[in-house]
Amino acid sequence: MESHTTTHPDTSTRRHAPESPSVQESAANIGSELRSQVRNAYDSTKARASEWTAGFQAGIRNDPIRSVLIAATAGAVLGLILGRRRSS
Repeated sequence: MESHTTTHPDTSTRRHAPESPSVQESAANIGSELRSQVRNAYDSTKARASEWTAGFQAGIRNDPIRSVLIAATAGAVLGLILGRRRSS
């Protein structure tokens, strides 16, 4: 007598959990997280820039003569550097 055995693929190893997200859902979740992180970084940077600007403005208001002298000195130094570059 011949015995015929048929093999069936084991389906127990190929089960998908119903709660596992699809690739599309995963990409959307990652996109949302990245968007949130970028927004937070932007807001934080904007707040820091506003603080620095307010600090600079307060410094100029408190000591305007010093601010003008610093600006004039910086302009003169840049003028000398750029002037020498052009004449070379």
